[in-house]
Amino acid sequence: METFSKDDNIFYENFVYLRFCKLWNKPTIVVVLVRFFYQSFVMFGSSMHFITSKVSKGYLSDFVEDCAMIVAGIGMNLAIFGFGMKRKEIWALLTELNAFKVLGKPIGFERKRKIIDMCIIFYKYAVVLSLFYYTSLGPINKSKCLKNKEESHLERICGLVVQAWYNVDAQSTPQNQILFALQNGCALFIVSAYGAIYALIFSIVEHIILRIKHLKHSLKQIDEMDSLQEKQKRFKNCVIYHNSIINNISRLTDQMNRCFSIFMFVAVLVDTMIIGILVLQFLIESSLRVLLHLMGWVITLMIVSVSGQRLLDESSSLPLCVYNLNWFQYPSKFRKDLILMIIRSQRPLALKTGDFGVMSFETFLAILKTSYSYIALLKQTL
Repeated sequence: METFSKDDNIFYENFVYLRFCKLWNKPTIVVVLVRFFYQSFVMFGSSMHFITSKVSKGYLSDFVEDCAMIVAGIGMNLAIFGFGMKRKEIWALLTELNAFKVLGKPIGFERKRKIIDMCIIFYKYAVVLSLFYYTSLGPINKSKCLKNKEESHLERICGLVVQAWYNVDAQSTPQNQILFALQNGCALFIVSAYGAIYALIFSIVEHIILRIKHLKHSLKQIDEMDSLQEKQKRFKNCVIYHNSIINNISRLTDQMNRCFSIFMFVAVLVDTMIIGILVLQFLIESSLRVLLHLMGWVITLMIVSVSGQRLLDESSSLPLCVYNLNWFQYPSKFRKDLILMIIRSQRPLALKTGDFGVMSFETFLAILKTSYSYIALLKQTL
């Protein structure tokens, strides 16, 4: 089993999160069957409720919620499946990022590593606690739901995480509690796993950004040397060394995109649809539960967008960093090396999302605009 000890693994907290979600340990047949049963159970219930529900004013919110659950369930399962397909490549990428023989440890690495680990821990607990709060709103609001059901004469099952249809008396005890427990377990399985993959992508991007900053810091140190001869000698070694760094950073970024291209493609597609559907649901019923669900998707997407934008910005500033050196003090041969370094730094590094382009603020805004288009289409259709 691929693993690192806590002391020599810069992705230790990510591994803890992935193991918690049963994504990194080799899954046993029991885990596979339980996960399949949970996910199939909830997807079946939501799909059957979608098919059998009436698209009328009283049931419109339930109908939209069914759409959201089906899209989210299919999308998250496909994304997790894509992650599993690239597991060996991801392990190779993490192993290389965990070694510092070529790149060396960046300045302030340990402090930055602690900050990244704290972000992962905070995100993990935020996802789990928000999920428990979200799922508990069904039982908490059960009495209110039953009263509304009686007054409005609506066919609705109260006390569940989401509306579903099963060929049982789902409102009676203990069927209602059993269905709630199964839905709650499925939500914990799939949502936590989806969040763990996003957290891993965040960590990988941040560690690549650290390497870029290390490269820029090392370049700036050349001008701080006093002797011209020492500068020239240091610059010659620095060019060779940093050419190697540029090669490795570019290769690591390309490897990262190969590993997560399927996941990011599906994630962006699903996020676009689910945000639009949830906004429409919030406009219909304006509940805290829907708002919490919506904010979870938006914040997770925003975290990856910010990391992608930071990667773009840091890599795009490399040519300027090289140009700002006192290049006029060096012989023509080394100036040519500087020009080559600038040319090779022209292509910015980015977190790609398949055919959707790269993750950035621009992509984040484009997703929100497309989500608005889904809202307009659904409002016209319904």
